[in-house]
Amino acid sequence: ILAQAIDARANSLFCSICPRRPQTLKFVHAKARMEAPKTMKAWRLASYGEPQAAIDSLRLDENVAVPTVQPGQVLIKVAYASLNPIDWKLFTGAMRGGFPIEMPYTPGFDASGVVVAANQCKRLEVGAEVCVYTGLVESCRAGATFGPAGAFAEYCVAPEEIVAPCGQVPLDIAAALPLAGVTAFQALFTGGQRGRALGNIGQGSKVLVLGGATAVGAHAIQLAAASGAQVFTTASANPMPDGTSKVDFCAKLGATVFNYKETDWSKELEGQDLELIFDCSGDNNDWQKSPAVLRKDGRFLTVANLGAVPRVLDGRECEAFVVHAALEDLKTLLGHVEDGRHQVPIDSVAKFSELQDMLTKSVKGTASGKLLVKVV
Repeated sequence: ILAQAIDARANSLFCSICPRRPQTLKFVHAKARMEAPKTMKAWRLASYGEPQAAIDSLRLDENVAVPTVQPGQVLIKVAYASLNPIDWKLFTGAMRGGFPIEMPYTPGFDASGVVVAANQCKRLEVGAEVCVYTGLVESCRAGATFGPAGAFAEYCVAPEEIVAPCGQVPLDIAAALPLAGVTAFQALFTGGQRGRALGNIGQGSKVLVLGGATAVGAHAIQLAAASGAQVFTTASANPMPDGTSKVDFCAKLGATVFNYKETDWSKELEGQDLELIFDCSGDNNDWQKSPAVLRKDGRFLTVANLGAVPRVLDGRECEAFVVHAALEDLKTLLGHVEDGRHQVPIDSVAKFSELQDMLTKSVKGTASGKLLVKVV
């Protein structure tokens, strides 16, 4: 249904969002098997701290042991890694109760690259170009056999069961997709393969995406519109990397857009009886205004407001959602990207040595699209 519903505007849309088609980074394999070194370069955090202080304390260590590959896992030579707000939110230690990490710690959850070792794997072979979301829930826990995180390094390890082949998707695009794209996909449709969908969006649904120009929001708009839903979103008139305003950008993705700096969306949509509000911005005022537009059985899902006040409002709960690493969800999205039916906006790509500057940009919220570092 999702594939059939996406209309022909996607082809022209790609050019307007990403006028520069990124080139695939290709690796030449002289042998069927590739040898990995014993040590590698990796960004390391030594202790918790406030986001900017922690970012400033990061060190690029050139003598970190390459991760051991356990049975059922692959070792990936990282080509690109992409940034997500969860990277620096973990730095504060506020989430250590649920997602413990040991110091020194190599952050980063999204990576693409080439498999250089596979231990008792059934699907992936050495030489395969792949991408992965290493998983907050999956890798940042007691007893995990990989991680935690680990993408901001020359090599990372992950279970084969969460690693997807890139197909014809360029490695930079593939690195930018996993966490943000799968988050939107699970919120709207699958619920992370956990047996209960969060959203159940389809033809005739009405959806509001708060923060449509965020990485997750841009995916959510496209996916909801492609399923046949009527999509509303909020954005500002600030420019995207290509000079397009965020309002125009979100409109091209398929949404009716409200400039939140000029318009109160709750008044514009009052009485619309929305099925779902998907919050990607985290403004508690948005949660408090939601009863005016949600239908009685409507839901408010958030990936950005983990401390909603009050937690329950007008009989509805503000439901915080954490994405799970799910191979089938990621493979579905990669298929849509490969076919030109889904776009992955990228703000900028920096050198691996410039990771700290990119994290600071993420903290400031000034990016319009994904931030990447090129590792090799």
